[in-house]
Amino acid sequence: MPILLELLIYHICFSIPVFMIANKLGNEYAFFAFIPIANSWLLANIAGTDTLGFILLLIPYVGIIAYAWHWWLISDTMAKPAWLGILMMIPVVNIGVAYYVAVS
Repeated sequence: MPILLELLIYHICFSIPVFMIANKLGNEYAFFAFIPIANSWLLANIAGTDTLGFILLLIPYVGIIAYAWHWWLISDTMAKPAWLGILMMIPVVNIGVAYYVAVS
């Protein structure tokens, strides 16, 4: 049971900044940030990669690099340094980076 609780907290921590970014960009599907697989689709949509990006996010091991690539594109879209996408691969730092891109 504690592992499921940790996964739920982790999911919520990352859903909020994706939701905030989608709202700032005027995406009508911002609420998809809180639905597990739809969250990946929304991330790809925000980054501008659509179907190919979504499929890459779902492939094991490739998804980690695709995740960083999507955040690279999102950071660039939000007028933040694009290299922040690389920091999304570091476990604890990634939460701070996601909120930095979303809030500022």
